[in-house]
Amino acid sequence: MNDLTLKYNKLWIDSFDPVFATEQSACFDIKAYFGSKTRIVDAYDKNNTHHKLMAAFERADAPAFLMIPPDGVRVLIPTGLVLDIPEGYSVRLHARSGLAIKGGIVLANSEGVIDSDYTDQLMVAVMNLSSTPVRITHGDRICQGEMIPVLKYSLQPTDERVQPKTSRTGGFGSTGVS
Repeated sequence: MNDLTLKYNKLWIDSFDPVFATEQSACFDIKAYFGSKTRIVDAYDKNNTHHKLMAAFERADAPAFLMIPPDGVRVLIPTGLVLDIPEGYSVRLHARSGLAIKGGIVLANSEGVIDSDYTDQLMVAVMNLSSTPVRITHGDRICQGEMIPVLKYSLQPTDERVQPKTSRTGGFGSTGVS
């Protein structure tokens, strides 16, 4: 039994709880929130032009959804959650493999890092890599979170050139492709 706890605050009653999908899930699922308080989101196109997008409805009794435009548009998806991360830990956000492979939706920053002193709404920066718009609906699992310990270390400049530690020479594929 683990007594380590990640507390969270739901900003609105219809915000979704983060949940572990299975008993052995390493990460918890985080869902998109397009409830009554957060339907307008910030977006940026490939020219870094700022836009506002609005979640829409097909019917009055259906959940709101957001169409993420194609070709590298980046959007901040609200979650309706504030994480209370214990000191000495951070939460890492990871892309969902299904969204990435089936829809081309990835995290815009590859991996989100949420520090323990961040106490505002958790927003997830996603990007549409596909050539077609992708629909994200209120309550869709948008990413995965993982609480991890933070290793404390210092940074120290040195005038000495770092010496090779192995026979490796170069990077970016220099050790082979297989």
